[in-house]
Amino acid sequence: MDRIKAQKARRLDLENASQNPRSFIKSILDDMSFVEMDTFVCQDAAEGDPHGEGVISGFGRILDNEVCIFCQNIDVFKGGIGKLHAQKIVKCIERASDFDVPLISIIDTMGARIEEGSDVLESYAEILGAASRLRVPHIMAVKSASYGMISALAGIADFVLMEQDAVMVSTSPKILAASQTASVKEKVIGGAKVCFQNGLVDFIGTKDQIAQQIKKLITYIYNDAEAKDDLNRTSSILNKTDDIHTIIKEVFDKDSFIECGADCAPNAVCGLALLDGVTVGVIAHNHKVNKYLDPLALKKIAKYVRVFDGLNIPVINFVNSLGLQADLQAEHSGILDDAASVISAYANFGGTLISIIVGEASGFGYTAFASNGIGYDYKLAWANADISALPVESLAVLEKREELKKSNLTRLEDKDSQEFEKIIQQYRDQKTDAFFAARKGYIDEIIEPALTRSYLIAALGMTERF
Repeated sequence: MDRIKAQKARRLDLENASQNPRSFIKSILDDMSFVEMDTFVCQDAAEGDPHGEGVISGFGRILDNEVCIFCQNIDVFKGGIGKLHAQKIVKCIERASDFDVPLISIIDTMGARIEEGSDVLESYAEILGAASRLRVPHIMAVKSASYGMISALAGIADFVLMEQDAVMVSTSPKILAASQTASVKEKVIGGAKVCFQNGLVDFIGTKDQIAQQIKKLITYIYNDAEAKDDLNRTSSILNKTDDIHTIIKEVFDKDSFIECGADCAPNAVCGLALLDGVTVGVIAHNHKVNKYLDPLALKKIAKYVRVFDGLNIPVINFVNSLGLQADLQAEHSGILDDAASVISAYANFGGTLISIIVGEASGFGYTAFASNGIGYDYKLAWANADISALPVESLAVLEKREELKKSNLTRLEDKDSQEFEKIIQQYRDQKTDAFFAARKGYIDEIIEPALTRSYLIAALGMTERF
């Protein structure tokens, strides 16, 4: 057989053994754009050619935007990680850094090739070390399985996606089984829903949904989306609602909001959106879930603020929080450390920070998310917003004790009465109206809610110039 025929035969064998990962790469990248690297890397193994070491790597384009990508092949040695396998991955990571393009890592492995001994430990270290040093956007997706230390990439990558039937755990199935006194299903330990709820994963879905979400994220990261919405569009709906999902829908470009980690701490709504075609990070409080910020919500907010900072994406806060959760469980969970992480993430943010108070901002809810001392570039408040040191209702009860007593409104159930609401509203108007903070120079502008979109576009356009 001449060399050309031999090469064609090798190529055919390789492609037959890697149809699954290649089809997934094809579903993500533009047609005919993939250029493979280290295609025929393999070790001399008695059990036969491991077909590219169980990983496919290279570079290509997504909607004409350049990316580097690698995808493990679980059909070859169960996607097992060994020395050469790791070298291919590390080279792809380094190429992403050299080319200054985003990295897409597709994980599909049952763990390490333990027969390689200490080489495996060094291999993990090389992969995780290279990923940690990466200074370009990193999107990770889990296809069917991610067992072992490679799963730590989920804590390093900027965005993590996971197929809805996949499993991601820190060790191998055999070790998991041996460590359990009772039988526990893998999905109960590290199924997609579990990882979505604990905040490790940002998105879950079908294989096709994951591919489409990766494409959308790359478009937002490159900030090359077209402005297709009216920059002067107003919304009278905003004058009558405090629902955060409605607010986000009405303010940003139509259907542009991508929520991240929706099942984890839903009282903190985080994600990406387009504002007149410009990519922005969104941090918002959902007071209908919890008016206070618990440790998990704080962890979530700090995480995404740092992600947006690393991607050089401006952040817009929608503030409606009474501050830190005040209970024994929160204190024992280290809520002060989580609060400090939020402060640090915002105070060290290198890009544009804009804040708009859409409800009540009291205590930590104001200090962390709307204060001058943190370094916000522009701050707005709705005309019906409140700013106070403590929750308005608590302050009103403290300062209006005698008035409440005269009206026989001293019991907890009295809070639902019209008379109680009237006294509280009077206190809001007299003491906590955002206008009082604006008089001191703490708020740049007080606006009608309906005009929020146009004000934010103007503020973003100005602050992004500097």
